[in-house]
Amino acid sequence: MPMLPRPAHAVYLIIMFAVAIMPGCAKELPQLRTTVMTNAYGAAVIAGPDPEALFLQNAGNDPRMLNRSWEGIPSIGATDNGKEIYVAWYSGGKGEGPGNYVTVAFSPDNARSWKRDALVVYPADTSRIRMYDPALWRDKSGTVRLAWTKSHQYWDGVGGVWTVPLSRNGDNVTAGQVSLLAQGVMLNKPVYLSSTETMLFPISWWPFAPADPARQGAFIYSGVYKRGSAQLEPVQVLSKLLIPDSIRTFDEHQLVETSAGHLLCMVRTSKGIYYANSSDNGAHWAPLLPFTAVGASAASRFHISKLSSGRLLLIINNNMARTDLTAFLSSNGGKSWKHKLVIDRRSNVSYPDAIQTRNGYIHVVYDRNRFTSKDILYCRFAESDILQSNEKGIVRAKVNR
Repeated sequence: MPMLPRPAHAVYLIIMFAVAIMPGCAKELPQLRTTVMTNAYGAAVIAGPDPEALFLQNAGNDPRMLNRSWEGIPSIGATDNGKEIYVAWYSGGKGEGPGNYVTVAFSPDNARSWKRDALVVYPADTSRIRMYDPALWRDKSGTVRLAWTKSHQYWDGVGGVWTVPLSRNGDNVTAGQVSLLAQGVMLNKPVYLSSTETMLFPISWWPFAPADPARQGAFIYSGVYKRGSAQLEPVQVLSKLLIPDSIRTFDEHQLVETSAGHLLCMVRTSKGIYYANSSDNGAHWAPLLPFTAVGASAASRFHISKLSSGRLLLIINNNMARTDLTAFLSSNGGKSWKHKLVIDRRSNVSYPDAIQTRNGYIHVVYDRNRFTSKDILYCRFAESDILQSNEKGIVRAKVNR
């Protein structure tokens, strides 16, 4: 059973770590003692509240971070002022399965340089545990948060979405209080509804064995912020999308608020991208329909969000295959998408994620050729570039090695 090696020359420091666990109505745990160890490669190894997960800080020289067989499935987050950009993705093992770990890269200079493996969420037992599907977002207070899913083997029927706030401390990325948000899997960003002080989380219970039919589904979880506070109350199931079993797969559903009280949810199925609308803040959903408004699209992850202008942003493979990664804009709540910008025409480009900063720039990350070139790619552009189809306005960088 491969376990995390204990270096011969280790420095130990005992600190106090406050932990809140929030699966539904779970109670807050008392403070736990946490061991911080500096390993032989200069990485700080932090054993947090989950005994099956370790945080490695500044792990770029750790041999386990080198010679990766594959890399992919990225997410991007940034402070509102754009001075700190975070990209998370996962690797480890021979593919998606036991041994997967989540790694975070950080840029303090607008993506001109990257500190890779600044923070790594690593499984204590690589033979049976995986950390995967990272999601980065800004919470109500503007704090960048990282979420990831932990599962035994490929999928254990339960999963668990963990989350932690990130901050910059000089050249380091620091993890704050770790909490268990809910059981299940969450790949994509939650959505904050300012009118109700609510955060909506797109969380799935996968249909793959082992699975309890009574518990599986693509859910919307709701968490309400305490009055006058940035502290989130325990999350609860708000609603469930009605996806026919015949076309259900990984879900990877995403939410966007189109207008007050009205939401659009898009979901990945084996037959392509489908969508549903809600007129009561996500409590109920209309039947799913195929998404055909932009023409061809791959049955793969996409990104949808609302820009500061009020327009909707959609980034999707505008092809039946994972090619022609394209950004679209809608001015009418997603009914039509008249403006587009081709981001990457090459094959095997997939899994986009995006966030907008106060200066108006749209920051995008996606992967390419997970098992060959293993690229984690960043780009940014302005909304005006999409309106003008200005590909020359795209600034590009490679995040990983």
